[in-house]
Amino acid sequence: MNYKLLIIGQLPPPHHGSNVMTEMFIKSLKNLGCNITIVEKTFSNKIEEVRKLSISKIFKIPVITSRLIYCLVRNKYDLCFYFLSVKPPSIFVDAFFLFIIIMFRIKYIPYLHAKGLIDLNEKIGWPLLSLVKKAISLSLGAIVLGERLKLDLSHLIPDEYLFVLPNAIPDIKSNKSNINYNKSCPIKILFLSNLMPEKGPMDFLRMAKKINETNKNVQFILAGPIMCSQFYSQMVKFIQNENFKDVITLTGPVYGAKKEALFAECDIFVFPTHDDAFGLVNLEAMRAGLPIVSSDEGSIPEVVIDGVNGFIIDPKDVDMLTDRVLKLVIERKLRIKMGTAGREIYEKKFTIESYQKRLEQGVNFFINLKNKSDAY
Repeated sequence: MNYKLLIIGQLPPPHHGSNVMTEMFIKSLKNLGCNITIVEKTFSNKIEEVRKLSISKIFKIPVITSRLIYCLVRNKYDLCFYFLSVKPPSIFVDAFFLFIIIMFRIKYIPYLHAKGLIDLNEKIGWPLLSLVKKAISLSLGAIVLGERLKLDLSHLIPDEYLFVLPNAIPDIKSNKSNINYNKSCPIKILFLSNLMPEKGPMDFLRMAKKINETNKNVQFILAGPIMCSQFYSQMVKFIQNENFKDVITLTGPVYGAKKEALFAECDIFVFPTHDDAFGLVNLEAMRAGLPIVSSDEGSIPEVVIDGVNGFIIDPKDVDMLTDRVLKLVIERKLRIKMGTAGREIYEKKFTIESYQKRLEQGVNFFINLKNKSDAY
């Protein structure tokens, strides 16, 4: 597969789902034999800077623009894969870069790691909205993370030009053969994500409070970086006011071996997110053999199969969340059954090998579309 490809996206740091997958995408393409050029559109170096406008970010736009034009002038590419933002103001910058690519007559494919394009009508005015829609609709096709996410793009790109490429994560030494299902009490329930309202940590705490009222042998762990000090203070105040700090642990950010060890010591994973396209962290829980309770958001129900490797809940319904988690707390056999099923689903669909095989199909899919387009 000796194609010359231009990739535009952000690599770590910071370490979050989209950046990590950009890195894996590039590595997988290289493994497939593709000739890769990378233009990094890096606006944030720390997780706290993500989604925040600053003067320094604005000054980076002409620098990235010059790099992009330099690459387009010096090289002829078979395809361009563009990691697209979906929220203002980032999407305006992306539209600007896409129009530059259009000027050079390069066939490009947006790669979406978030959702929300279908809601843009309510967020931005007509002139900017029309430019954004034009930039996306002129693409060759697009990559989405799941079948359910096609709806987010179907008003701009026909379904037959959309390719589903689910996320994946590498396996680790703690594989299926040595996952421990005989952990000692207390039962440990884990939340791991950026501590921000839309990820659902407050829903996790409200659920923890309800369970703690009747089950004293359960510990609750919240892990992840603080994204907003004011919101974190609200979380701490809630824990203090409800007087259940003895069963709550706030670990802060965990990475690498520490994160793997944390998953290994826990029994249940809970991720009641309000706004996720995929929820990469659910794969980490499946890899560790944990049953999952997560949200009916984005393509999460294509990863966490309700009643098979976990439960799908309405993230705004704390009673429903509590009921499903409590069921797993009480029924040990169900925890083991769902955790085992999750590990099997991970091995079948979400390993690096599965991702690379699917990616190869995707590149060929878009090359065929390009050839058909060029023939007209």
